Amino acid sequence: MTQTRVLSTTIIEFFYRTDVTSTLPKPIRTGYFTHEAVDCEAPEIPEAAPSPEDLVKSQLGESRFEIPRSPESPERLDAIESMLIATGLDDRVERVISRPASLEEMALAHDPSYLARLEAASQGDETALATFASPDTPVQAQTFERAALSAGAVLDAVDAVMLDRFENAFCAIRPPGHHAGRATAAGFCYVNNVALGALYAKHRYGVERIAVIDFDVHHGDGTEEILADVEGVQFFSLYQWPLYPQTIAEVAPGNAHRLPLPAGATGQDVMAKIEEEWAPILTTFSPDLVFFSAGFDAHTEEKMAQLKLGEADFAALTRGFLTLARQVAGGRVVSVLEGGYNVRSLARSALAHLNTLVRFAEESATTA
Repeated sequence: MTQTRVLSTTIIEFFYRTDVTSTLPKPIRTGYFTHEAVDCEAPEIPEAAPSPEDLVKSQLGESRFEIPRSPESPERLDAIESMLIATGLDDRVERVISRPASLEEMALAHDPSYLARLEAASQGDETALATFASPDTPVQAQTFERAALSAGAVLDAVDAVMLDRFENAFCAIRPPGHHAGRATAAGFCYVNNVALGALYAKHRYGVERIAVIDFDVHHGDGTEEILADVEGVQFFSLYQWPLYPQTIAEVAPGNAHRLPLPAGATGQDVMAKIEEEWAPILTTFSPDLVFFSAGFDAHTEEKMAQLKLGEADFAALTRGFLTLARQVAGGRVVSVLEGGYNVRSLARSALAHLNTLVRFAEESATTA
């Protein structure tokens, strides 16, 4: 209890340790990519009849995607949105509502036959539905559309960062993606958003060196599978072990760097391990673009895992990786929401992460 209070005090001081006396507006250099509008905002009055695509997005927004009896719920994004508005951080990011990724784009990371099966299952095809029998990845009417919108947010974020519209971006999306394999859905994940983003960056922009850093409490097994031995991509995953997924390939691909942690590991333990094992590799690799699989379920208040990180730890973790990204990649970072199922700790942790992204981008803009 004492530790939680100390972390909360530290992070509140971190949030508000800002030059409030300055009247100069800071340029917005962080994009906030999502597929849902904020509920408390007044609806815009359209100037013309909506397109079919707009109608689809509107309908999806009104009928919220929800997996029955699952902790991967709409309240996760609600909590993050509420925290953004309550702290005023919403005014320091630019909100972008995503478009759906196309089948051709998603096929960069997934087998076309799997995508066709997922789409057919979402349309009610009984044969296809029977192939999605796992209770953590049931398929319903909105599953394919929502997965495509989540993936599209990441692709839009890559475009914006690579074209220097933003220095960095945070994708507040669901469903998450890092357990989805090339032809499999697992762990609430249907399309692997971060793996797709990395492959899209290579395919469209010819990015030579990409680092994908996964700090979700669960191993990013799907990302590891899809990106295995892809030239110019290095994958880093820290996770509690043993924990879901219970089966992990015995031998890691040559471009995968695993950091298994025991139950009870603290933020200090994590930072020490990263400094010892990952920092030299990342520095030598010198990525041109960095992706975060940003899971916040390593928080001490989470019930599905037993790591002991707090909000200040997520801020420190983010700061460390952003410092490297600024040195070698011009600060180009795309962060993608993964897990975090205690909505209160998720909201605080995501805010700590996003606030750090914003501050780094603002500092770069004002010192350029």
